[in-house]
Amino acid sequence: SEPAHGRGVARTLVGRVPYFVWGFVAVAIAGALGAFSPVERAQLGHITRYAFFIALVGVGFRTRLDVVRRIGVRPVVIGVGLWAVAAGAVLLWIVL
Repeated sequence: SEPAHGRGVARTLVGRVPYFVWGFVAVAIAGALGAFSPVERAQLGHITRYAFFIALVGVGFRTRLDVVRRIGVRPVVIGVGLWAVAAGAVLLWIVL
């Protein structure tokens, strides 16, 4: 009974880790095994930085995708639009 209990605990722990973490681990292992060329590693480095940033923002805001799906895409579009307007205004202010 003890080994079965151990598997249940391991399965619970694996299920509690967000999927993006498993993705980062998989890419890191593949990279360590030499699965990528130097050019691919450089590109993955850029992608990983952005993906990691987005993941941390999501965790920081405690984003729940089920809630986002239920509410709909409109608030997300409005938020991104407002961010783009603010970013554009700041860029214009810097340039001018």
